[in-house]
Amino acid sequence: YGESHYIGPLASKHYDDGNSKWTNDMPHNGWSTLAAPFIAAYKAGATSVSASHVSATGGDKLVYWYRPQPKGLNCASTDNVGSAPAGADQVADSVFVAALLTSPATIEVTSGGNGVKSAEAGAGVSVFEFPLGTGKQSFALKRGGSTVVSGASPKELPASATVDKLGPDGLSRFTDGLKVATCSPTPTLV
Repeated sequence: YGESHYIGPLASKHYDDGNSKWTNDMPHNGWSTLAAPFIAAYKAGATSVSASHVSATGGDKLVYWYRPQPKGLNCASTDNVGSAPAGADQVADSVFVAALLTSPATIEVTSGGNGVKSAEAGAGVSVFEFPLGTGKQSFALKRGGSTVVSGASPKELPASATVDKLGPDGLSRFTDGLKVATCSPTPTLV
């Protein structure tokens, strides 16, 4: 898991190393989904992703990502290292959504108590940024008044610090100095 990043499904059979502690409940499978129409466009000699590239790779999809907790939370008090890693505040408190579309549609995001925010997206691939709110994260793709794709993230955004997920040291020494007893060494999203 070089540089705290990986593409594709996490298939670790053990949960006793630092890397799996950092990657538990942090799937990156969406990067493969997002890459597919770009790969199809490249193979076709195209210079941009079109609706036909999205159709050829499975049709309409939404790929989303967001911070595991807001920047403003004092997570250092729950981390056995004592401080957030350098750069932990660089990613915005936003929900990012990539819309892979066969034709234009409306993207709707409900982030916590923020209410529904929407954006109009054209065919191909478009990326949007929405304000991040604590709580449940829900997504919908609508076209012609009908919902085409919808769902919710299995990870709610916490309103208070739990175990530091801002860097790989947050759970790397799980049994050595952990300050809270509310987390498990095994993933919950398997």
